[in-house]
Amino acid sequence: MSEWGVALLPAGRLWDAVAVPEPLGYGLLDAVAPGGHAPTGPVLCDHKRHELVLLTTPGSPPAELGEAARYLTTGTWLAVPDPARLVDRLSWLAAPDGSGRLFSPNALWHALAP
Repeated sequence: MSEWGVALLPAGRLWDAVAVPEPLGYGLLDAVAPGGHAPTGPVLCDHKRHELVLLTTPGSPPAELGEAARYLTTGTWLAVPDPARLVDRLSWLAAPDGSGRLFSPNALWHALAP
């Protein structure tokens, strides 16, 4: 972690991620964790970009992910906050808990499908 409480982590090895605009992200969370259940994986909120970033198991994105979603994998880095510190533009809606649980890409692709 840097002195600002943020680390840059590489995507593509232990996890990939899907970044979506906040309104779409909250709808996506409702679709994959209905009834107010806890998300099945870590969810990062980037307040500056107004995005939610859901960490998934590594794999290939579908051919059609949609214009609103960005897929982060090998060759991309993600700024993540220290869960124990308040960081201005980043916060965890559901922080990694050490269990290794991540979202299923198939569940996200299905929920994002038009």
